[in-house]
Amino acid sequence: MEKESFLKEFEKIKSECCDYLSSQTYYDCSHMLSRVLEEVDPLIQFEKPRVMIYGIYNAGKSTLINALCKNEVAEMGAAPTTAQVKEYEPEDCDYVLIDSPGVDAPIEHEKITEDNLSKCHVILFVMSNKGIFEDKSNYKRMIELIDKNIPFIIVLNEKDDNYRIHKDDTEEEKNRKLQAREKEKKDVRYKIIENLKKYSGRESIHDEYEIIEINAKSGLKGVIDGKAKLYEKSKVGELDARIRQLLSSEKQLRIFHQPLNNMLSILGEITAVLFKQRTGINQEGFEDSIQTMLMMKNNVMESMRIYTKQIVYGHADEVARIIRDENNAAYSEVKKFILDEIEAHFVSRVNELAYFINSNFSEMGIDVDSKASFMSEKKSEGKDEKFSLPIIEKNEIKQPVFDIKPAESSSKSSSIIDLIGSLFSSKSKKEEEEFNRMQNEAQAANENARHWMEEQVRVIQDSKQKSLALLDELQRTLITQVNYALSNKFDEVTEQIRMKNQIETGNATKIDKMISEINGYENRFNVLADKIL
Repeated sequence: MEKESFLKEFEKIKSECCDYLSSQTYYDCSHMLSRVLEEVDPLIQFEKPRVMIYGIYNAGKSTLINALCKNEVAEMGAAPTTAQVKEYEPEDCDYVLIDSPGVDAPIEHEKITEDNLSKCHVILFVMSNKGIFEDKSNYKRMIELIDKNIPFIIVLNEKDDNYRIHKDDTEEEKNRKLQAREKEKKDVRYKIIENLKKYSGRESIHDEYEIIEINAKSGLKGVIDGKAKLYEKSKVGELDARIRQLLSSEKQLRIFHQPLNNMLSILGEITAVLFKQRTGINQEGFEDSIQTMLMMKNNVMESMRIYTKQIVYGHADEVARIIRDENNAAYSEVKKFILDEIEAHFVSRVNELAYFINSNFSEMGIDVDSKASFMSEKKSEGKDEKFSLPIIEKNEIKQPVFDIKPAESSSKSSSIIDLIGSLFSSKSKKEEEEFNRMQNEAQAANENARHWMEEQVRVIQDSKQKSLALLDELQRTLITQVNYALSNKFDEVTEQIRMKNQIETGNATKIDKMISEINGYENRFNVLADKIL
């Protein structure tokens, strides 16, 4: 969920809740509403997430900005002559795009760029397939940006298509151009992988960045001309989707934890007071027990969120290997193991609730069914195919085998006289030819070995990315199911306590309705909390 959407939803629920509390005449909530102004509102006033577009001059930064914004807002083809950092915030975009001077900007502009980098949530480093891929300074700068621990995407923009397909091309020519184009893109990607590893000195640096291939020019043309298929083919939409996914991560939404917890605490205190008035129980410790149970509900749900996330993401590398191996049976076993682990933890938390109820409300005969399963409470939305094993494209590059053999002896049909006569004239020439042949074969074998190794890295990168995307969807669904079941369990117990402590007073109906309304707002806030992953 995007931060801006999250904030809008939070504000909507908070506003409705405060309006309801301020309208109540039975219980004066004015002091609690003052606490909302002091403890909640100051924590949710912040700007949209910022995406810095950085990169090499003439790689297509401005075109990419226009394609992402779906409007020609940035001047294209301009040289980096200003120190200004421009912001673009179109109406249909959930994040702000920051256009930096880039790698080629004068050194005096670097401080301004650095100041803005520290305020960004995602960095896009734009390169083109026609760029310079051997410049050490470019890779050193990329490594510096990667080391900032900000989500880093290398956007490989396809420019100057030398293999454009024409209407009068034969099928053979079309296939040749398609193959040449794909080879060029893969060679560029292999070069990026190789150079980042080389200049960083880190074998596993490929785990710290992503590479997404696009065609910004086609994407913008698709938007301007209303050609949806052209826009889709450009993969600009895929880049936009990945940015939004990164901006919905825990690092971007965790700042909502505190205002959410403060809001739930305020509602819990109101509910505790209402319970005391509703039941008419004044014995020492009852109010504290009610408040403790409400706090326990929020703590247990937060604990289950964290535990579910740890269990699911703990299998990220294993699922990545399974994706590479296309092993559906192994993937089914992993999913079963995850469900069993979460189920066991769910049951243990329900048992904790049962123990608490028995210790504090034993005289009421409250029943807590500890055998219930979270999977039976709410079915997963959508079909199971949503979590089916994804497929990654693999290029058939033979694993290198170094087996270079000397050439066979000359034909035995040569005469002894010819052989003796050529000893002094051709021996060195044959040796040189043999040496050249073996050298060429060795170079070809080395090139194949390098491509094979880089292909393995690419496959590992893609499988890891698909693994994380798959597990992200899985954990969101599981957390929703688990906390739906837990919320029902706590609400069920709360209802039993309220019903068994009913007293015949004129205010009973009002209190019941108010508690029910507040529980509804608590549940809505907890649904939002489920999205802080």
